Amino acid sequence: MVDARYYTRIGIIGRKYPFVFDIEKCEYDRLHRYMDTVNDHDIQQLIFLAFDDAEGHTAIVSVREMAYMNLLFEHGDFLPTIPAEDDKLRIYFCGHAEPDVTTDLIPEEMSDIDFSAQTSPEIAPFIRFDDEDGEMMYVNLHHVQLIKLPTRAVEEGRQLEEI
Repeated sequence: MVDARYYTRIGIIGRKYPFVFDIEKCEYDRLHRYMDTVNDHDIQQLIFLAFDDAEGHTAIVSVREMAYMNLLFEHGDFLPTIPAEDDKLRIYFCGHAEPDVTTDLIPEEMSDIDFSAQTSPEIAPFIRFDDEDGEMMYVNLHHVQLIKLPTRAVEEGRQLEEI
């Protein structure tokens, strides 16, 4: 018996093609439970849904910008739309096909962005980090559709912050 593969296809308002992520069964089940309980209040608020893909990245999606989520198993006739070959932070904004922010960050910054987007966007709507030139960057979460981070760096940052 062949193990099934699991995917999520997420359509974002105004974006021509969906984001497709290869995910583990546990994330598939967790996303299924979340989508069964999401309500209108969640959509009206600035809520971000985070999950890990099977390629070692954490995706953080604005629920307000999500047009649909398709939970799939086996393999469909589609290819992932986000390259998985690097460990850069990628931020996709409303109305833009490609990421507007692509940069390398230290693990602590990756962890901070993950935490801020998931816990306090209504209180602190801007995330801050230093770009590749060492210059300060502020990103308004109200205009973010999706953030993609390398999961390994996020977890490493969490461990370093606990020390």
